[in-house]
Amino acid sequence: RLEGDLVLATRADVRGGAAVRDWRARRVGVVQSVHGDTAVVVQGNRTMHVPLASLYRSSRGLVTNLTRAQLRASASANANAHGSVSH
Repeated sequence: RLEGDLVLATRADVRGGAAVRDWRARRVGVVQSVHGDTAVVVQGNRTMHVPLASLYRSSRGLVTNLTRAQLRASASANANAHGSVSH
């Protein structure tokens, strides 16, 4: 257990539609899917890849220990990777 009621989330805890918050209880996004050891979290037009090892379960849902800067970097990296793909 970590401080408060936080425990490391299991794969079963990380379901599509589950809200993800940061340590300050600010909404980060919603789990879209899980691929391998990574949760795909979306917020608006941003898609972030959040390692399952950085997700914790609380009485209020999922919490990540990633900083806002790390989440933004994940979204930027994902946008750049998909930006070069033509549809």
